[in-house]
Amino acid sequence: MYNHARTLLVNLTGEDRVYADQPGDELIPSNFKQLQLPRYINNFRAKLFGAMPDRFMLNYRTTQLLKVVQATQLRTYITALDNRVTYDVNHTNLYQPSLFLPTVVPFTQNQTARLTVLGRGDRPDAHGQCSYLFQVFFLPEDIDLDYLLTETGDYFLTEGGQPVLLESITSAYLTVKRLTSPTVTETPLVNVTSGLSNVVDLPYSTYKIRVDTEQANIGWTIKGFLQPQATLLELHNQIAATNEADFLQLFGVVKEEPFLTFYNCWKDHPDLAYKLSGFVLALIYRTEALRNGEQ
Repeated sequence: MYNHARTLLVNLTGEDRVYADQPGDELIPSNFKQLQLPRYINNFRAKLFGAMPDRFMLNYRTTQLLKVVQATQLRTYITALDNRVTYDVNHTNLYQPSLFLPTVVPFTQNQTARLTVLGRGDRPDAHGQCSYLFQVFFLPEDIDLDYLLTETGDYFLTEGGQPVLLESITSAYLTVKRLTSPTVTETPLVNVTSGLSNVVDLPYSTYKIRVDTEQANIGWTIKGFLQPQATLLELHNQIAATNEADFLQLFGVVKEEPFLTFYNCWKDHPDLAYKLSGFVLALIYRTEALRNGEQ
Protein backbone atom coordinates (compact mmCIF):
# COMPACT_ATOMS: atom_id res chain seq x y z
CA MET A 1 0.00 0.00 0.00
CA TYR A 2 1.08 3.57 -0.66
CA ASN A 3 0.19 7.14 0.14
CA HIS A 4 0.12 9.43 -2.85
CA ALA A 5 0.89 12.64 -0.95
CA ARG A 6 4.10 11.14 0.39
CA THR A 7 5.00 9.81 -3.06
CA LEU A 8 4.61 13.31 -4.54
CA LEU A 9 6.71 14.88 -1.80
CA VAL A 10 9.70 12.52 -2.10
CA ASN A 11 9.35 12.47 -5.94
CA LEU A 12 11.37 9.31 -6.53
CA THR A 13 10.73 6.71 -9.21
CA GLY A 14 8.91 3.77 -7.64
CA GLU A 15 10.13 0.19 -7.56
CA ASP A 16 7.48 -1.53 -5.44
CA ARG A 17 10.06 -2.34 -2.80
CA VAL A 18 11.46 -0.78 0.34
CA TYR A 19 15.17 -0.04 0.64
CA ALA A 20 15.97 -1.87 3.86
CA ASP A 21 19.27 -0.02 4.29
CA GLN A 22 17.49 3.36 4.15
CA PRO A 23 15.79 4.22 7.46
CA GLY A 24 12.30 5.64 7.05
CA ASP A 25 11.88 4.26 3.53
CA GLU A 26 8.35 3.55 2.33
CA LEU A 27 6.78 1.87 -0.68
CA ILE A 28 6.49 3.90 -3.88
CA PRO A 29 4.37 2.38 -6.67
CA SER A 30 6.35 1.19 -9.67
CA ASN A 31 4.12 3.14 -12.05
CA PHE A 32 5.20 6.44 -10.49
CA LYS A 33 8.08 8.09 -12.34
CA GLN A 34 10.14 10.92 -10.95
CA LEU A 35 8.73 14.21 -12.20
CA GLN A 36 10.78 16.89 -13.91
CA LEU A 37 9.61 19.83 -11.87
CA PRO A 38 9.72 23.53 -12.81
CA ARG A 39 12.31 25.89 -11.39
CA TYR A 40 10.03 27.50 -8.80
CA ILE A 41 9.08 24.10 -7.32
CA ASN A 42 12.74 23.07 -7.18
CA ASN A 43 13.58 26.37 -5.47
CA PHE A 44 11.15 25.53 -2.69
CA ARG A 45 12.28 21.90 -2.49
CA ALA A 46 15.90 23.02 -2.06
CA LYS A 47 14.85 24.97 1.04
CA LEU A 48 13.29 21.80 2.50
CA PHE A 49 15.60 19.05 1.31
CA GLY A 50 18.86 20.73 0.33
CA ALA A 51 20.42 21.30 -3.08
CA MET A 52 21.19 17.62 -3.85
CA PRO A 53 19.18 15.50 -1.41
CA ASP A 54 19.86 11.80 -1.14
CA ARG A 55 17.24 9.20 -0.33
CA PHE A 56 17.81 9.43 3.42
CA MET A 57 17.26 13.21 3.45
CA LEU A 58 14.07 12.84 1.42
CA ASN A 59 12.80 10.17 3.82
CA TYR A 60 13.79 12.11 6.94
CA ARG A 61 12.40 15.51 5.97
CA THR A 62 9.23 14.06 4.42
CA THR A 63 8.50 12.14 7.63
CA GLN A 64 9.16 15.29 9.66
CA LEU A 65 6.84 17.43 7.54
CA LEU A 66 4.02 14.88 7.35
CA LYS A 67 4.11 14.57 11.13
CA VAL A 68 3.49 18.33 11.27
CA VAL A 69 0.53 18.10 8.87
CA GLN A 70 -0.87 15.14 10.81
CA ALA A 71 -0.90 17.29 13.96
CA THR A 72 -3.30 19.77 12.36
CA GLN A 73 -6.85 19.67 11.02
CA LEU A 74 -5.35 20.00 7.53
CA ARG A 75 -4.46 16.29 7.65
CA THR A 76 -7.70 15.52 5.78
CA TYR A 77 -6.09 16.98 2.64
CA ILE A 78 -3.54 14.15 2.78
CA THR A 79 -6.19 11.44 2.71
CA ALA A 80 -8.25 13.39 0.17
CA LEU A 81 -5.56 12.56 -2.38
CA ASP A 82 -5.26 8.97 -1.22
CA ASN A 83 -6.98 7.41 1.79
CA ARG A 84 -4.18 4.88 2.21
CA VAL A 85 -1.66 5.93 4.84
CA THR A 86 1.35 3.62 4.95
CA TYR A 87 3.68 5.71 7.07
CA ASP A 88 3.53 5.60 10.84
CA VAL A 89 3.50 9.16 12.14
CA ASN A 90 4.33 7.93 15.64
CA HIS A 91 7.43 5.89 14.84
CA THR A 92 10.75 7.09 16.23
CA ASN A 93 13.27 4.98 14.31
CA LEU A 94 14.52 8.05 12.42
CA TYR A 95 15.32 9.84 15.65
CA GLN A 96 17.39 7.26 17.53
CA PRO A 97 20.79 8.80 18.44
CA SER A 98 22.57 5.54 17.54
CA LEU A 99 21.42 5.91 13.92
CA PHE A 100 23.71 8.89 13.51
CA LEU A 101 26.87 7.31 14.88
CA PRO A 102 29.49 6.09 12.36
CA THR A 103 29.59 2.33 11.84
CA VAL A 104 33.07 0.87 11.37
CA VAL A 105 33.26 -2.58 9.72
CA PRO A 106 36.64 -4.35 9.25
CA PHE A 107 37.32 -5.96 5.88
CA THR A 108 38.20 -9.26 7.53
CA GLN A 109 37.12 -10.79 10.83
CA ASN A 110 40.66 -11.65 11.93
CA GLN A 111 41.87 -8.05 11.98
CA THR A 112 43.34 -7.07 15.32
CA ALA A 113 43.84 -3.44 14.30
CA ARG A 114 41.33 -0.79 15.32
CA LEU A 115 40.12 2.32 13.58
CA THR A 116 38.59 5.11 15.67
CA VAL A 117 36.34 7.82 14.26
CA LEU A 118 36.78 11.19 15.95
CA GLY A 119 34.69 14.37 15.88
CA ARG A 120 31.04 15.14 15.27
CA GLY A 121 28.93 14.86 12.13
CA ASP A 122 28.46 17.85 9.85
CA ARG A 123 25.17 19.70 9.28
CA PRO A 124 23.77 18.32 5.97
CA ASP A 125 20.71 20.56 5.53
CA ALA A 126 22.14 22.85 2.83
CA HIS A 127 23.37 20.14 0.46
CA GLY A 128 21.06 17.30 1.52
CA GLN A 129 23.70 14.56 1.39
CA CYS A 130 23.15 12.61 4.62
CA SER A 131 24.53 9.19 3.71
CA TYR A 132 28.27 8.65 3.72
CA LEU A 133 30.47 5.69 2.90
CA PHE A 134 34.25 5.55 3.16
CA GLN A 135 36.79 2.84 2.48
CA VAL A 136 40.07 3.01 4.39
CA PHE A 137 42.81 0.48 3.68
CA PHE A 138 46.54 -0.17 3.39
CA LEU A 139 47.79 -1.10 -0.08
CA PRO A 140 50.96 -1.09 -2.19
CA GLU A 141 51.83 2.13 -4.00
CA ASP A 142 51.77 0.45 -7.40
CA ILE A 143 48.28 -1.10 -7.13
CA ASP A 144 45.17 0.91 -7.88
CA LEU A 145 42.13 -0.68 -6.32
CA ASP A 146 38.53 -0.06 -7.19
CA TYR A 147 35.66 -0.69 -4.81
CA LEU A 148 32.47 -2.42 -5.86
CA LEU A 149 29.48 -2.47 -3.53
CA THR A 150 26.95 -5.21 -4.27
CA GLU A 151 24.03 -6.82 -2.50
CA THR A 152 26.08 -9.99 -1.93
CA GLY A 153 29.19 -8.30 -0.56
CA ASP A 154 32.05 -5.91 -1.10
CA TYR A 155 34.74 -6.65 -3.68
CA PHE A 156 38.10 -5.05 -4.39
CA LEU A 157 39.17 -5.00 -8.01
CA THR A 158 42.22 -3.85 -9.96
CA GLU A 159 41.81 -1.56 -12.96
CA GLY A 160 41.75 -4.72 -15.07
CA GLY A 161 38.78 -6.01 -13.13
CA GLN A 162 40.62 -8.76 -11.29
CA PRO A 163 39.77 -9.39 -7.62
CA VAL A 164 42.50 -8.62 -5.10
CA LEU A 165 42.90 -10.63 -1.91
CA LEU A 166 43.73 -8.51 1.11
CA GLU A 167 46.35 -11.08 2.11
CA SER A 168 48.28 -10.26 -1.08
CA ILE A 169 48.81 -6.64 0.03
CA THR A 170 52.12 -6.33 1.87
CA SER A 171 52.97 -2.63 2.04
CA ALA A 172 51.37 -0.09 4.34
CA TYR A 173 50.28 2.94 2.36
CA LEU A 174 47.03 4.41 3.66
CA THR A 175 44.34 5.15 1.10
CA VAL A 176 41.01 6.81 1.91
CA LYS A 177 38.19 6.57 -0.60
CA ARG A 178 34.95 8.51 -0.28
CA LEU A 179 32.35 6.45 -2.14
CA THR A 180 29.40 8.82 -1.80
CA SER A 181 29.16 12.13 -3.61
CA PRO A 182 31.51 13.93 -3.93
CA THR A 183 33.64 10.86 -4.60
CA VAL A 184 37.38 11.23 -4.10
CA THR A 185 40.46 9.16 -3.31
CA GLU A 186 43.19 10.49 -1.04
CA THR A 187 46.48 9.10 0.23
CA PRO A 188 47.19 11.12 3.37
CA LEU A 189 50.53 11.11 5.11
CA VAL A 190 50.43 8.63 7.97
CA ASN A 191 52.97 8.12 10.73
CA VAL A 192 52.54 5.18 13.09
CA THR A 193 54.31 5.52 16.42
CA SER A 194 54.05 2.70 18.96
CA GLY A 195 51.12 1.33 17.00
CA LEU A 196 49.11 4.59 16.95
CA SER A 197 48.78 6.76 13.85
CA ASN A 198 48.36 10.48 13.57
CA VAL A 199 44.86 11.90 13.07
CA VAL A 200 43.68 11.81 9.44
CA ASP A 201 40.83 13.85 7.93
CA LEU A 202 38.03 12.07 6.08
CA PRO A 203 37.49 14.03 2.83
CA TYR A 204 34.48 16.36 2.67
CA SER A 205 33.62 15.49 6.26
CA THR A 206 34.10 16.86 9.74
CA TYR A 207 35.00 13.36 10.91
CA LYS A 208 38.61 12.32 11.45
CA ILE A 209 40.14 8.88 11.96
CA ARG A 210 43.04 7.34 13.83
CA VAL A 211 44.45 3.86 13.25
CA ASP A 212 45.73 1.78 16.14
CA THR A 213 48.01 -0.75 14.45
CA GLU A 214 51.34 -1.70 12.96
CA GLN A 215 49.66 -4.47 11.00
CA ALA A 216 49.37 -4.26 7.20
CA ASN A 217 46.86 -5.97 4.88
CA ILE A 218 43.91 -4.41 6.67
CA GLY A 219 41.07 -2.06 6.00
CA TRP A 220 37.67 -0.82 7.09
CA THR A 221 34.38 0.46 5.76
CA ILE A 222 32.99 3.53 7.53
CA LYS A 223 29.34 4.29 6.88
CA GLY A 224 26.43 6.11 8.41
CA PHE A 225 24.05 9.05 8.19
CA LEU A 226 24.33 12.71 9.10
CA GLN A 227 21.30 14.00 10.99
CA PRO A 228 19.46 17.00 9.50
CA GLN A 229 19.61 19.86 11.98
CA ALA A 230 17.21 22.55 10.72
CA THR A 231 14.35 23.33 13.09
CA LEU A 232 10.80 23.89 11.87
CA LEU A 233 11.23 27.62 12.48
CA GLU A 234 14.42 27.65 10.42
CA LEU A 235 12.63 25.86 7.59
CA HIS A 236 9.82 28.41 7.75
CA ASN A 237 12.25 31.33 7.62
CA GLN A 238 14.15 29.86 4.67
CA ILE A 239 10.93 29.31 2.74
CA ALA A 240 9.66 32.82 3.59
CA ALA A 241 12.83 34.30 2.07
CA THR A 242 11.91 32.92 -1.38
CA ASN A 243 11.00 35.54 -3.99
CA GLU A 244 7.36 36.52 -4.40
CA ALA A 245 7.17 35.31 -8.00
CA ASP A 246 7.71 31.73 -6.87
CA PHE A 247 4.93 32.05 -4.28
CA LEU A 248 2.54 33.38 -6.93
CA GLN A 249 3.20 30.31 -9.08
CA LEU A 250 2.83 27.97 -6.12
CA PHE A 251 -0.43 29.33 -4.70
CA GLY A 252 -1.75 30.89 -7.91
CA VAL A 253 -2.30 34.52 -8.88
CA VAL A 254 -6.05 34.03 -8.52
CA LYS A 255 -6.19 31.70 -5.56
CA GLU A 256 -8.77 28.96 -5.81
CA GLU A 257 -9.48 26.14 -3.41
CA PRO A 258 -7.72 24.27 -2.02
CA PHE A 259 -4.82 26.69 -2.62
CA LEU A 260 -6.75 29.55 -1.03
CA THR A 261 -6.92 27.62 2.25
CA PHE A 262 -3.26 26.64 1.99
CA TYR A 263 -2.26 30.24 1.32
CA ASN A 264 -4.28 31.64 4.21
CA CYS A 265 -2.69 29.13 6.60
CA TRP A 266 0.80 29.91 5.33
CA LYS A 267 0.33 33.66 5.36
CA ASP A 268 -1.93 34.40 8.31
CA HIS A 269 -2.19 31.50 10.73
CA PRO A 270 -0.50 32.24 14.09
CA ASP A 271 0.51 28.60 14.60
CA LEU A 272 3.80 27.50 12.98
CA ALA A 273 2.45 24.00 12.39
CA TYR A 274 -0.43 25.39 10.30
CA LYS A 275 1.89 27.74 8.40
CA LEU A 276 4.19 24.88 7.41
CA SER A 277 1.29 22.53 6.72
CA GLY A 278 -0.32 25.05 4.37
CA PHE A 279 2.95 25.39 2.47
CA VAL A 280 3.70 21.65 2.33
CA LEU A 281 0.18 20.84 1.11
CA ALA A 282 0.42 23.53 -1.56
CA LEU A 283 3.68 21.94 -2.72
CA ILE A 284 2.09 18.48 -2.81
CA TYR A 285 -1.08 19.60 -4.59
CA ARG A 286 0.80 21.75 -7.11
CA THR A 287 3.06 18.79 -7.88
CA GLU A 288 -0.03 16.63 -8.46
CA ALA A 289 -1.51 19.30 -10.75
CA LEU A 290 1.72 19.36 -12.77
CA ARG A 291 1.71 15.56 -12.94
CA ASN A 292 -1.78 15.75 -14.46
CA GLY A 293 -0.69 18.29 -17.05
CA GLU A 294 -2.21 21.29 -15.30
CA GLN A 295 -0.40 24.52 -14.47
